[in-house]
Amino acid sequence: MKITALKFLLFSIVLSSCGQSAEQNAAQEKRFLDSINASKDQELLNEKRRLDSASAAGQQQILEQQQAMQTEASESSEQYYLKQQIIDLTSKLAAEEERLSDLKQPKFLRSANEKADQIEYQTRIVEELRSEIADLEKQIVN
Repeated sequence: MKITALKFLLFSIVLSSCGQSAEQNAAQEKRFLDSINASKDQELLNEKRRLDSASAAGQQQILEQQQAMQTEASESSEQYYLKQQIIDLTSKLAAEEERLSDLKQPKFLRSANEKADQIEYQTRIVEELRSEIADLEKQIVN
């Protein structure tokens, strides 16, 4: 019986030493859980990067749309400003042409030289106004 008990004891010792210890099992379990957590962290990081990228692209698109709208608004306000200038210059031109036609009429106590000088000066003013109007109209077309 001693031999059987001794064999049984020896067999138990060998059997218990063949497997991993509790500490080794805990360490292996911890490494396994750490690798799963690292994988999840990496997936979350990738998802966050993707969302940040999509968000940045969306923000860039919104910014481009806002800039386009501001450009349109500034162009239309510039067009409006140019048209207002043309209207103002056209009314000035009409007044200056009226004055030119008035200067061409004979006046009492005005010499021929005075009349010629006044007409020449007024004609220059009218031509400058017409030139300014033409330049503004070219700017509107472009």
